[in-house]
Amino acid sequence: MQITEKKSDLLPEPVETPTEITMVPVQDKIIVEQDPAPIFSKGGLEIPENQRIFPHTGTVIAVGPGYKGEKMVSKVGDRVNFNPLYAEPFEANDKAYLIMRESDLRFYIQ
Repeated sequence: MQITEKKSDLLPEPVETPTEITMVPVQDKIIVEQDPAPIFSKGGLEIPENQRIFPHTGTVIAVGPGYKGEKMVSKVGDRVNFNPLYAEPFEANDKAYLIMRESDLRFYIQ
């Protein structure tokens, strides 16, 4: 008995995965890209990585449609200050993001 199929013919076709994930929040959720932690203190000393404190500010990158028809006030590109206790971190597209309710925002930065 001869085997006519090559080993490469038995393998499944590679599936092309998207390089960018499109994020669309649901209901009254927003996605925020948090500002980076400062590397140097105001006096010019380098802050060790485990001692850096991330600011509670960031930029809105995606906004949900609203809960039960409520109009969302936040827009993509808004600079915001948020409550870090309610911000849920996640990673997508090799970046760290935070997802939270619009009501968890403290104020808009203009």
